[in-house]
Amino acid sequence: MSPFGHYRLQTNGVFPGTQLNLVTVSGPLELTGSGTIAEGGRLRFQGVARAAPGVDPAIKTQLTGLISLLGRRDGESAILNFGS
Repeated sequence: MSPFGHYRLQTNGVFPGTQLNLVTVSGPLELTGSGTIAEGGRLRFQGVARAAPGVDPAIKTQLTGLISLLGRRDGESAILNFGS
């Protein structure tokens, strides 16, 4: 299956303290989240990965393994938590 989707990562502010916002533009894999780049380049990011609403069941099944690799499972979604 290719591609997984198209995504937009927006930044706001200056380093340190740059704010990040991730949104899905299109595609079967929905990724959303936000975070910051702090002093020393430390990344903190929290978000969610899941199959987009209305995705074909066969594609949803194919995405299940990838979603599990991205973060801690929460039902059909995965919680993304990167950084400290």
